[in-house]
Amino acid sequence: MTPENLEILFYQYFKQECKTVIQLRGDGSDRRVYRLINENFSVIGVIGKDKAEDEAFVSFTQHFHKNGLPVPEIFIADLNKNIYLEKDLGDLTLAEFVKENVNNVSQITEIYRNVLENLTHFQITAGKSINLKKCYQHPVFAYDSMMWDLHYFEQRFLNAFYKEKFDINKLHKEFEVLVAHLQEEESNYFMYRDFQSRNIMIQKDSPWFLDYQSGRKGALAYDVASLLYDPYVDLTEDFRSEMLNHYLNYTNQFIAISKDRFLGYFPGFAFIRMLQALAAYGFLSVIKGKKEFLSSIKPAVNNLVIIINNVAVKNELTELEKIIHNLGKYNFDF
Repeated sequence: MTPENLEILFYQYFKQECKTVIQLRGDGSDRRVYRLINENFSVIGVIGKDKAEDEAFVSFTQHFHKNGLPVPEIFIADLNKNIYLEKDLGDLTLAEFVKENVNNVSQITEIYRNVLENLTHFQITAGKSINLKKCYQHPVFAYDSMMWDLHYFEQRFLNAFYKEKFDINKLHKEFEVLVAHLQEEESNYFMYRDFQSRNIMIQKDSPWFLDYQSGRKGALAYDVASLLYDPYVDLTEDFRSEMLNHYLNYTNQFIAISKDRFLGYFPGFAFIRMLQALAAYGFLSVIKGKKEFLSSIKPAVNNLVIIINNVAVKNELTELEKIIHNLGKYNFDF
């Protein structure tokens, strides 16, 4: 498919010619993203590579839109050709918003509160009736999905960047320990999967949400950890604690949630999320040649150094702990 196919969709929907097509940064995705413009309209056009992924995004978007969540309206789609047009949410991500307003703590706090309140509705109020048959990877963030992430970390990050020897058999046993611990937590909610600041757009001081097509059933803590330990934004531990409390208080209006239990599992989900993120950075930078992701490695490692001290089964993760603390000494000065 080519941008010309998107221009045809544009004309089919708006009954007007598209005048300008601009290719946008695709980040880690293989999808090609364009802005299509004329004197009356500006929309985002997407050319996908995986029909199941595109079907998941369109289906989930339509569901969230019906449930009043701030997601981009899908104007028209031709999923046989892996193309669709959606609402243009602009170029300002949450990560960039924070950088631009770094001295305005109250404004950043208000945005994060808003983002986390929306997350509750993705996970619970809209999430309870979503069609999970459209999940295109794993339907549940359970054993298979967790182990896939951990071996992804080993293969795409450790093998590429770690300079010391490690005991692979011990590491694999510790993967099993971590997964067994995380599987104890309830996982009957919609898990956004990539709930981070570059998938959240800001328009008129309000958040809009993208890239939930990898969603699946999972535990509530994973998405909260994804946001609060996002390597793209340098948050303080005090701010993370404040936002975590806000999320728990807000979510408790919709379901009974044990704060102590949630906090007991939260570091473990933050830990596995950061390992997955490092694996992705390794894959994207080394295999895909997207060197811009190298700059996110050091912040993610710094987060892991903090997180591992609070993981409930830390005493059983001695090989992982050694690896993380060794990584914490690296400069990652590429």
